[in-house]
Amino acid sequence: MIRKFYFLFLAISVPICMASCGKNATPGPSQTNLIVGKWTLQQEKYVQFIDAIERQNVTINTSANNVATVQFNKDGTFASASAYTSDPSTNLGAGLTSESATTHGTYSFSNNSFQMSAPYVTGLADGTAGSYGFTGNVAIPTYAAVSNSVVINELTANSLKLHIEVVYTLTTNNVVQTYKTIGDYSYNK
Repeated sequence: MIRKFYFLFLAISVPICMASCGKNATPGPSQTNLIVGKWTLQQEKYVQFIDAIERQNVTINTSANNVATVQFNKDGTFASASAYTSDPSTNLGAGLTSESATTHGTYSFSNNSFQMSAPYVTGLADGTAGSYGFTGNVAIPTYAAVSNSVVINELTANSLKLHIEVVYTLTTNNVVQTYKTIGDYSYNK
């Protein structure tokens, strides 16, 4: 008799357990607390498409001349900063090139997703800063956001991996192009 109840209990509880274990749970306070702190970018994989054609695909590692961080605060705000200075020994006579960027905003965990108010964090520079090189009567480009998403692929006490996708249009002289940038950011604390 006990054996029948045991198998009945298993028949009912195993499917319930499997269904509940298969769902992503809402991040608890411990997971939310894991993200708080200053994270140092170790590697960035950056891919850019223009009108669905891959134009750039680069993986950049941090160096003494190329650093980026993101700080997540307990109050739900974040700030990221990056700095790049060229290495003059690789191109004698070219002089130093410096770039820096910052962004900030808010973040939150909602249900099973992670949200950031800014569409990206600053990343590493590849040393190939470009410019539009405008000459003559060229209209200033107009940006229009289409979509953006941020996904946490890994979050532990010492490792954070973000996957960010941003889609926007750029209109110059009535020519509209659609840009999609994908960034995979690997941080350590």
